[in-house]
Amino acid sequence: MDGFISEAPVIEYPYADAKKAYRRVGAALFALILAVQLSAIVLSAVVYAVFPSIADTSWFMIVFNWICLYGIGAPFYYLIMKKAPAITPQKKKMGGGSFAVAALMAVGLIFSLNLITVIIITAIEYAFDITLTSNLDALLGNANIWLAVISTVVVAPLLEELFFRRMICDRLTQYGEWQAILFSALAFSMFHTSIHQALYAFGLGCLFGLVYVRTGKLRYTVILHAIVNFFGSVPGLLMMKYGVEDIVLEFSELSAGGDMEKTMEFFEANLVPILCYLMYSMVLFSVTIAGVVLCFVFLKKIITSADGKLMPRRKRFSTMFSGVLTVLFFVICIGLTVAAMFMV
Repeated sequence: MDGFISEAPVIEYPYADAKKAYRRVGAALFALILAVQLSAIVLSAVVYAVFPSIADTSWFMIVFNWICLYGIGAPFYYLIMKKAPAITPQKKKMGGGSFAVAALMAVGLIFSLNLITVIIITAIEYAFDITLTSNLDALLGNANIWLAVISTVVVAPLLEELFFRRMICDRLTQYGEWQAILFSALAFSMFHTSIHQALYAFGLGCLFGLVYVRTGKLRYTVILHAIVNFFGSVPGLLMMKYGVEDIVLEFSELSAGGDMEKTMEFFEANLVPILCYLMYSMVLFSVTIAGVVLCFVFLKKIITSADGKLMPRRKRFSTMFSGVLTVLFFVICIGLTVAAMFMV
């Protein structure tokens, strides 16, 4: 009878192909960051020499970033990436309920992880008596609000999801789903070159990567990304533009001072902005709590849903980070992040 029993063939994990794919992606990321940084240096020097009057304007800085990233860096990234074999995940429809859960989880992640980041940064500033600046806050805070909205809610979600979800995951998931998701999330986080964004960008990158791998449809992650960026920037920009934050701060100081008569007079004179701020804060708090709870509820299911597509444990790190250019990409990003921390 033994002669009629055929054993299943033993399929060796394709380490060589996996290393080649990760090296190709790493080379593309290295070319992207290098092209963006070099073009920024050259173009900024030209602009300061020829058009100094517009060099420091907020609208120009946003457009300048678009040119360096999408106009110059992206073509190099694409040309290297397209040579790597790509397999698009099987397309599946995401129901309205599942999408709502994912949206709540995304909002919960960004604000909870941002709170942790604020605590960490505050501790570092206190311990070393330094101030860690956020270039993004400075840029968007002074920008035209509609240009800022277009940049953060339209342009960034569409192109960042294309770069860091589809183009990376399509080339790496065949060698291990979770490894591809984590690698794309880490690259997404590091590319922001900001300690203020690193933690929540990684968390969101993992969630968006999972959604893309499970659905094969980029539009879901683009919309989720747009929702997160909207809640994370637009209300704050509006409140800053109309002075709501200053009003709330003054109201808090008056309340702490104990002069109830002046406090009530100020409250009545600024009733609408104060109530709007309180309502926004309550909604944001509720959504964040709901999102964090959902993350914990679905955490086990998320972790165990890799469909068996795993890279063998013993050589994961050496396979994913075997490329010199991959390592250089992360080294450059870390260096830029550290440098940005101390820029005024």
